[in-house]
Parts: sequence; C-alpha cells; structure tokens
Amino acid sequence: MKVLVVDDDDVIGILVRRILSREGVEVVVTEDGAAGVRAAAEIAPQLILVDSTMPGMTGAEVVEALAANAATAAIPVVVMSADWEDETVGLRKPFSPTQLVELVRGYQPG
Repeated sequence: MKVLVVDDDDVIGILVRRILSREGVEVVVTEDGAAGVRAAAEIAPQLILVDSTMPGMTGAEVVEALAANAATAAIPVVVMSADWEDETVGLRKPFSPTQLVELVRGYQPG
C-alpha cells in the first residue's frame, strides 16, 4: 500500500513514515498542498492524509483540487488536524501510532 502525506510540519511526515513503514506501507511526504496535488496524480496512492491548516493551499483546497481531477478523484482522503472542534477531521492530532495504523488498515485493499 502507498500513502501520501501532505503536511507542512516535517515532524508529522517523519513520524507517519516511521510508523507506517514498520507496517510495510510505502509513505511519500510532501510539505505543501500544491506539491501534494501533483504527487497524488503522479504516484496514485491508495490513501492521502492531508493537514487541514497549511500556508498557501489549505487542506480544504487540496481536497477540492483532488476531487476535481479525474486521476485523483477516487483516492480516499483523510483530513488531519489539531482542531478538535472541526467535525470534518478524520485524524486528530496528536494521534497515537495505534490510531494511525488502524486508520490506514481500514483503507487497505482486502
């Protein structure tokens, strides 16, 4: 399985890569929304994790751009955020390794 992480916080990218790599998941990390949208079209991941708050292109804008592109529209996207009040968030920061692994397993083809 291949997961794309779009997050301007490089620590999150490192942690996600480290946690998921132990599970045999290939992780590609981009640090801004525009790069994430390009990478999604190029690598065709099975899941995209996108931060809701980033400079430049926000998480919501990334989700919209992915949905508008036929090459990426069907890829599941999970929004990550430290904003615990936002009901659109699928993975709340800080998250545990167990939460992350369980989330990703739920999207693995089976």
